[in-house]
Amino acid sequence: VSRRLRLTLRMTFATLRCVALLLAAPLSALAFAPAVAVLASSRRLASLRPHPTYFLCSDRPRDATPGGKDGAATETLKREFSDVVSTSKALPGFLRGAMDRYSLKRVATETRGEHSLGEWGVPTSTEEVMEQAKEDLVTAVASEEKRLRIDLLVPGQNEAIEDRFPFDEAELIALAFQLVEPLAPLRVCLMFDSAGTTATAAAFCQRTLGAVPRHVTLESTSSTRVIRDKLRGDEASDVTQGVSSGNAIDVYVVVRPKNNRGDSVILAVEQAVAKAPEAAWVLLNPLLEDQVDAYTFGIVEMGRRREFMKLFDTAYCFRGLFKIARPSLIPSEKGAVLRRFAQPWRVLKLNKEGYEMMLESESKPDRSDISAVFF
Repeated sequence: VSRRLRLTLRMTFATLRCVALLLAAPLSALAFAPAVAVLASSRRLASLRPHPTYFLCSDRPRDATPGGKDGAATETLKREFSDVVSTSKALPGFLRGAMDRYSLKRVATETRGEHSLGEWGVPTSTEEVMEQAKEDLVTAVASEEKRLRIDLLVPGQNEAIEDRFPFDEAELIALAFQLVEPLAPLRVCLMFDSAGTTATAAAFCQRTLGAVPRHVTLESTSSTRVIRDKLRGDEASDVTQGVSSGNAIDVYVVVRPKNNRGDSVILAVEQAVAKAPEAAWVLLNPLLEDQVDAYTFGIVEMGRRREFMKLFDTAYCFRGLFKIARPSLIPSEKGAVLRRFAQPWRVLKLNKEGYEMMLESESKPDRSDISAVFF
C-alpha cells in the first residue's frame, strides 16, 4: 500500500509541476516581451542599408534612448512622430496628400480643381503623376521610341519609405491599366512578374472594369525561374513563351521586373525583347539595376547588363526624396526628382513656398549628385 501511495504522490506532484509550468509560460512571455521587442528592433535597424537607387539618409532622435526609464523612449518616438507629421502637413508636397491614406487627421482645404502644379510642374498626388505619365508615354510611342522606361515611385511604390508606406500590389496593377488606357487602338501586352500576379490583374479588371480592355492582353514575364546557364547554347530554354514575333503586339509593358537571388529576371526581359525587336518595350518601375547576383556572374556580365538597361530611355520619372528618422522610420519629404519626355532631369527641394529648382541635368542624377544638392 505504501508503495502505491508513493507512486500516486509522485504522479500527482509531476502533474502539478506541469500545470505550474504551463501557467507560468504566458506570464514569462509577457515579462520578457519588451526586452525581446527592443532586441529585435535594434537588430533590424542595424541591418538596414540604404537602397542604391534611392536617396535615403538616417537621423537619430535628439534624446531617444531605447529602453530608457519611465517610458522616455516611447515619449520621444511619439514626439518625433508628431513633429514629422506636422512638418509634412505644412509643406505643399506629395507626402501631405499621402498622409490622408493612413487616417492622420487633417482637414482638406483645397480641392483638386483649385490645386496648381506650381512653377516647375511637380505633381503632389498619384492622380497628377498618372496624368503626366500617360501624356509622356503617348508622346514617346507616337515619336516611334522603341525602348522606354517609366518610374512612378509614389508612396506605396517607393522602396525608400516602404516601412511606413508598404508596397501596394493592387495600386501597381491599377497604375499599369491606367497607363496603357490612352494607347488604344494599339495592341498592348501587360507582362507581370508571375502567373499569380497576372491572375490577380485579370480579377482586378473583372471587378473594376467588367472585363480586360479589348486592346490589352495579359502575360507573365517568365514561366519559370530564370537561370543564366539554361539560356545559353542551341538548346536554350524559352522562359518567355508568351512573347513571339507573330503576336501582333505593338507595345509590351513589363510591370515591375525585379531581379531576385537565383532568379535573374533581366535575362528574361532580354530574351523577350530579342524575340520581338520591332515592338515598343516599356519597363514600368523596373528594379533591374540592383544586381543581387553580381557575386556569381562577375564584372563582364554585370557590364553587359548595364549596357542593356541604357537602351531604355526614361519617358517619365517621379521619385520623392525623403529623410528617414531613426529609429521611428518616419519619412519627412525633402524634395523630388522629376523627368518628363524630351526634357532635362530636375532635382527640386521642397520648402514652405513650394518646390525650388536645385539641379538640372541632361543625364540622370546619381546618389552623389543628389547628396551634394541637399548637403
